[in-house]
Amino acid sequence: MIIKLKNGIDYLLLKREGEYYLLTDQKEKTDSSFEWWRTHYRKKIDPYDECVEECYDVSFHVIYDVGIPGVTDNWILLGDSDLSKGIVYLNDGNNHEGWEFVDRNWSRKRIDFCDVKDQYLEKKISIKNGRKCDPKRKERVYMSKKEFAEFWINSL
Repeated sequence: MIIKLKNGIDYLLLKREGEYYLLTDQKEKTDSSFEWWRTHYRKKIDPYDECVEECYDVSFHVIYDVGIPGVTDNWILLGDSDLSKGIVYLNDGNNHEGWEFVDRNWSRKRIDFCDVKDQYLEKKISIKNGRKCDPKRKERVYMSKKEFAEFWINSL
């Protein structure tokens, strides 16, 4: 889950033993209230605190036509894509001719990120301005390829 503070900084939000923590590996996003924990900096936080703008889960989507009738052109990216190298894998629950076989009901196709028609984040917002949200609330955030790739890389 991602948490965005009203100062505009995004962090990962970790729930551990009933408590919530901001997590980052970027020292420039910390202050003296953060502590070093394992491989990240962390700070205890109440997700309903007034400094919190929103908490959300995010999925990364690309629009790309694979040219197969009946197959979607809206793809959710999984962790196997590497946008730092411009590589996107389209994963499907069917085996398609010419696609890489992954498993009995799973194949994937490698494409170049520059060939994607469009890209967006889908945010499932759980907390907004200190209030719990409808769990079905979603927002699409369209962005440039550069912004999308940076967000992907920084969220891993």
